[in-house]
Amino acid sequence: QRSFAAAGSPLLPSPWGRQPEGARRISGTAVRRHLDDFFQSRSPIDQDGNPTFPAVGRAWKAEELRQKSFDDLHKLWWICLKERNSLAGERHQARANGLVMMNPTRWRKIRKTMSRIKVVLGERRRMTLLIARQKRDEERADARIAAKMRRVSKPSSKPEGRRQRKQ
Repeated sequence: QRSFAAAGSPLLPSPWGRQPEGARRISGTAVRRHLDDFFQSRSPIDQDGNPTFPAVGRAWKAEELRQKSFDDLHKLWWICLKERNSLAGERHQARANGLVMMNPTRWRKIRKTMSRIKVVLGERRRMTLLIARQKRDEERADARIAAKMRRVSKPSSKPEGRRQRKQ
């Protein structure tokens, strides 16, 4: 299986043939197409006849997600969604057979990653709105100052002195 670098584009193979130090893979699952994405493949069986499951990693941290582009976050969101659907299928199958799902901590990791993606995107959205609001406020302040300057420099067309009221 090829290695994918998380530092660059997550779908391009690493030119080093392995991941650079400090880079994380976005997905550890093989790329499949169509409905196969939503179903877990059969796990290898050990010598005792028990299925073996690969070790799962940890949830993504918000600091790591803040360094990703919008496209990378979008891809990671869909990978998490596919994994969540796959876990839902596994859980359903285990319950139907009266078994407990293997490694249920994966649910929590997926949920945490997805919620952290939403937090990071929310932070970016709020920052974008704040910058736009500040820019708009600066433009309004500049327009007010320019209007005052025009009024001060423009000669008044009103006659000098007080006008008397008509009765």
